[in-house]
Amino acid sequence: MNLVGKSALVVLAAALPLGVVMADTKLKAHKFPHAALMMEMFTAADADKDGTVTQKEVHDYRLNLFKASDGNGDGALSVAELDAMIAKFRADRMQRMLVRMDTDGDGIVGADEFARHRGKWMHHLDENGDGNIEKADIERMAKMSAKRHRMHKREHGHH
Repeated sequence: MNLVGKSALVVLAAALPLGVVMADTKLKAHKFPHAALMMEMFTAADADKDGTVTQKEVHDYRLNLFKASDGNGDGALSVAELDAMIAKFRADRMQRMLVRMDTDGDGIVGADEFARHRGKWMHHLDENGDGNIEKADIERMAKMSAKRHRMHKREHGHH
């Protein structure tokens, strides 16, 4: 993927508060929630459904998000409008989390479901598969996160 394509995906990631319906993907939302969310946003931004997101499509996607969030139509987002947009994002995110955690499908998350869900992150961090998380596992995750942050800053001209 070229720099423009990577930048477009980073811009899509910045557009999280959209609240679109989960796209039909081969990614498993319960195992890769962030990847599934990225696919969801990619699908929403791909206006002509050709499997490619252009800079114009990203621009239009972001503009539509802005317009949908500009409640009074004044062409600017107030603190209250931004707060409402973030609240919608949080509500959508919590709904997706509930779907992932509610393994018995009763619409609520019991203590056992909650404990099992929180334990899944250990599996992803446990690089050597011994069932334990070591300081090295956390350090590796922190380095990967820092690298992604640096790439984002570099691609968006932040210093």
